[in-house]
Amino acid sequence: MRWAALATFAAGVVAALSVAQLAPGLAVERVRVDRPGAATPNGLFLLIRSPDEYSRVALRGNAGSWVGPPYWLLDNPAVRNNASIDWEVGFDERPLNTERIALANLSRDWAEDQRAGVSVPHVVGRRVVGTIPGVFILQVERRSAPAELVLALPVTPRLHAFVRFLFLRPETDAFHVKGSIIASSWNRGQALLAMSRVRLEGNLAPSLVSIRPRKGGLAGFVVDMHRHAVVGIPAVLEQRRGSGWRRISTARTTRLGGYTFRVKPGSYRVRATLDGRFSATSRPIRVRR
Repeated sequence: MRWAALATFAAGVVAALSVAQLAPGLAVERVRVDRPGAATPNGLFLLIRSPDEYSRVALRGNAGSWVGPPYWLLDNPAVRNNASIDWEVGFDERPLNTERIALANLSRDWAEDQRAGVSVPHVVGRRVVGTIPGVFILQVERRSAPAELVLALPVTPRLHAFVRFLFLRPETDAFHVKGSIIASSWNRGQALLAMSRVRLEGNLAPSLVSIRPRKGGLAGFVVDMHRHAVVGIPAVLEQRRGSGWRRISTARTTRLGGYTFRVKPGSYRVRATLDGRFSATSRPIRVRR
């Protein structure tokens, strides 16, 4: 990115951070990740939070609008309006990498301002269990103030989610937000803030169950495709009996995705299940005296 573009983007970030307030109008949107073809667990959501000075004015399924502070012409304050953000959550099942998914879901033919990787927090309960590697692309209308940012992230091996933020007001740099911040810098800064507040909320499907011996028993962890803890799901201890496996005990995984069992000598494995549909099983292990 050219130094001039970088300087403009940085100015917008600084301006947005310098005026941020914990306003009561902060909007929090939760969009359910529910794609039958991609086999997503129940209770999985994308959490979208507005920048501090925006509040909700419309909600339409997986999309909505936020309204922000006023802007006006410095030489004619009567010409004014309020800044706005339109947002939308979508899902893409095409076999493309994350960067190409972000590119494919831009809605405007504008000039690219910035493209980079980003870490999206993954939250279960009130705890961040890890971050998901995503990609964002910020583009701006040529020689004007409107901007668009698309953030894409992998949710399952066959599914990406994306969040699109569209900043159509203020319309030009003739306007200043709150009478002091140039329109293009404001929109770029708010795009960054909106992107930084996206979260994935809820357990993903278990993909790996580790198992190891410990004094008097067995222990291990249940993790998803990103190696994040799968929290509060049943971990079933099974013992080898003849040619099959018999259920012996059940425990719930901890907030770190861990489990423990006390066992007697024998051959064991642990199977973890989410929603009764998604499961992963450890390797067998033999416990000796």
